[in-house]
Amino acid sequence: MFRIVAGNAGDSVTVRLEPDTRTGNNGRDVTLRFVGPPSKETTGPLTVEHPKTITVQLDSTGSYDIAVEAAGQGQQRYQGGYILTVESAQGKLYKLAPFHTVEK
Repeated sequence: MFRIVAGNAGDSVTVRLEPDTRTGNNGRDVTLRFVGPPSKETTGPLTVEHPKTITVQLDSTGSYDIAVEAAGQGQQRYQGGYILTVESAQGKLYKLAPFHTVEK
């Protein structure tokens, strides 16, 4: 779980998740979650051709959480490294380092 510090009300924020091809990954299903308000999530295979992207307009000024998780039961779960970036429409770009790889 990551935290965006001091997002501003009304700002449009784009979160992008892509596989880190340098560390190895299996290209299977991963969930990217933006914990709001507003809250959004996207799930599916994470490959170079299929990065996951969420764009939200922040309802209020404050801290927001982003989670990267192996997909739920019954799905082929992602394993490996990834690259997470957060870009603000106000021109700020954050590259967040994961705490650990996504594992079973």
